[in-house]
Amino acid sequence: FTPAPALMTKFRASILDYLDVVAATGSPPLDHDACEEEITMLLVRVIASAAGPEPRSHTPPRLAGLRRALDFIEAQDRPHLLVSDLVRAAGVSQSSLETAFRDRFHIGPKRYMMSRRMQGVRRELLRSAPGARIAEVARLWGFNHPSQFAADYRRWFGELPSETLGQRGRAPQTKRATP
Repeated sequence: FTPAPALMTKFRASILDYLDVVAATGSPPLDHDACEEEITMLLVRVIASAAGPEPRSHTPPRLAGLRRALDFIEAQDRPHLLVSDLVRAAGVSQSSLETAFRDRFHIGPKRYMMSRRMQGVRRELLRSAPGARIAEVARLWGFNHPSQFAADYRRWFGELPSETLGQRGRAPQTKRATP
């Protein structure tokens, strides 16, 4: 069993990121289901990578489109993408992509992307150096309106970004390879 190294690195990083949030907050993230689905999907992809590519005739177009969209998302450093970007990368219709995301993750691609971005901001805030600027971290992840971002963040995690930043010292610092 020899999985693709890049996928294995992403899988490990996703699990460690999830555990960082649990360690910092004492509970799973509010978007636990989306995180669980993402980790599960990565595990499936790790296992599948060890078996080699699926024969094309056995891959439904919608599933193949979902895989292309997820590969496209993973290739981005800080994914601030539009659904139209994913549709183009996936090579399927928007309705097919929506259905594929809902079948796999129980949420649409827009919500999936928001989850990834919010988790990315949270991860960076928990790992940030003293004096980090929340607005700058948020902007790097595509959140350009600070007050709207703070309100969305609070709805997402049940706390303000400044409260997360205050937890920085209590979060376990784990060195990871960058995927």
